[in-house]
Amino acid sequence: MLALADRSADWVDQALRDLEQAEQSMQAASWAAKQKHAQPDLLAVGVFGSYGRGTAGVGSDLDLLLILRHCSEPIWQRLRRWDTKDLPLASDLLVYGLSEWHTLVGFGVSSQNAQIGYCCMGTNKEVW
Repeated sequence: MLALADRSADWVDQALRDLEQAEQSMQAASWAAKQKHAQPDLLAVGVFGSYGRGTAGVGSDLDLLLILRHCSEPIWQRLRRWDTKDLPLASDLLVYGLSEWHTLVGFGVSSQNAQIGYCCMGTNKEVW
């Protein structure tokens, strides 16, 4: 009987984690839509890391990949224009221009092996 209770508790814990991840995903998608409205050069937002893999737990942050049509800013200045205060938890952003992303793809990086779990915005073939 105790083993059944343990399995039930595990199932409930997993269901709660799945529900929390779904809520975080919806909030990230809402954030991405607002950013697209404010930053028209934003082509795509992908989620990677533990939320992208579906393995997020307590203390996980939200890792986002932003692809812009053009990006001439040095890499150390790219985060300044992205306001993350409306995201549901601490976040890390990687920001690339489309040509930079394609260069990375040329070196073997792809949405699959970068473990982009899903896209909040922008699923066109030009990017992925």
